[in-house]
Amino acid sequence: MKPLISIVIPSNNRTDLLEEAIVSITSETGWNSKCELCISDNTEGDETSTFINTKYSGNSQIVYRRSLDARTLDENVNMAISMARGEYVWVFGDDDLIGEDFLAELITYLDRSSPDIVILNSCSFQEKGLVEASRLSLDILKIYGPNDNDVFLTDLGGYLTYVGCIVIRKSLWITHFRPEKVGTFFAHLDAVCRAKIGHIAHYLPHPAIKMRLHMQTWTAKHFEIWNIYYPEVIWDLSNYSSHAKESLIQRYPLKSVKRILASRA
Repeated sequence: MKPLISIVIPSNNRTDLLEEAIVSITSETGWNSKCELCISDNTEGDETSTFINTKYSGNSQIVYRRSLDARTLDENVNMAISMARGEYVWVFGDDDLIGEDFLAELITYLDRSSPDIVILNSCSFQEKGLVEASRLSLDILKIYGPNDNDVFLTDLGGYLTYVGCIVIRKSLWITHFRPEKVGTFFAHLDAVCRAKIGHIAHYLPHPAIKMRLHMQTWTAKHFEIWNIYYPEVIWDLSNYSSHAKESLIQRYPLKSVKRILASRA
């Protein structure tokens, strides 16, 4: 039977944390025949592949691919999604954990509401414990209609930089993913915002993901990512107003002396 949802994990060099992520998902009461887990691993070493093949080789609900041909984060996300058989895909961080009892809630919601896109709230933690109980202050369920594009971007455009919050129909992803955005770190944001045009997006306020802090892979490129790539992706979006884009990031951040000084480290 074709699964309703594929949880897809683009993984890189985090075998121990990936194992925690997998256990958190497969231990859920909602983990059943409506689910599958797809892991695209672009780790150069053999640790992750050895672990998966040893522990999960006989599990038909866990699909693994060694993806050395998907070197960047953007490519690995897209590769993980391409592996999915589900109607919906949920991009999940290899260092994150699922919120307890959330998977069953999500499956019921998808069955009943048939949204095109779902954006999931999250909390954040580190080894010492919970840091943020909710990463977004938007604390009500919100449905963005086919023409509510500017509100969607203003409310969620900054948060959508976090790829783990996205649940989307696979068919929409395939239609709207643009290879030319590979290398920006935000090809996922571009795809989701383009897919939103003419479609309905739901935001669920109850934190669904426990995001592990200080594990980002892009720290060394922080300056380029936030001052060049992010504004380019946002301002290249069609069918969103300049006002909505400006609410997230100015068109040319590096023309701001104040921003340059703030980024000088």
